[in-house]
Amino acid sequence: MANLTRFTIDPISGCWSWTGALNNRGYAVVSDGKGGSMLGHRAAWEEKNGPIPDGAQIDHVCHNTDQDCPGGATCKHRCCINPAHLEAVTQSTNTRRAIRSRRPRTHCAKGHKMTEENTIIYERKHGRVERICRECKLAAQRATYRRRLERQGVPRQRRSRYDVA
Repeated sequence: MANLTRFTIDPISGCWSWTGALNNRGYAVVSDGKGGSMLGHRAAWEEKNGPIPDGAQIDHVCHNTDQDCPGGATCKHRCCINPAHLEAVTQSTNTRRAIRSRRPRTHCAKGHKMTEENTIIYERKHGRVERICRECKLAAQRATYRRRLERQGVPRQRRSRYDVA
């Protein structure tokens, strides 16, 4: 049985925010009591409800209703271990909820505002529509350009204004 006592309660959202170890994606990591580890929200759900049904994923319902959450690794809901905020759902339901909750976002995962000027809308194959932060895309393009110049051996002083460190 996992020790799930290291959390603080958010008085507004009711989230039980894990204060112990987090993985690189922002999810709580707890000891499974057998020398291994597991995700905290899964441990909390199992402690209250028993084993997770085959084929089910544990969804953070608190995330789906927070329109201001930027999502990604900075999402404050990923470390929530409140069993009342967790639901066992199929992968397709979890994915559908995640996509639906991303549409109204006001900020990207890095915190940039998703204004009309800063948002690129792509229509992918099969009609899938995706919103991308223009500022993040430009930063990624600059990094790619900088790496290419470095590989080509172009001296730093000869690089263009787009070579932003």
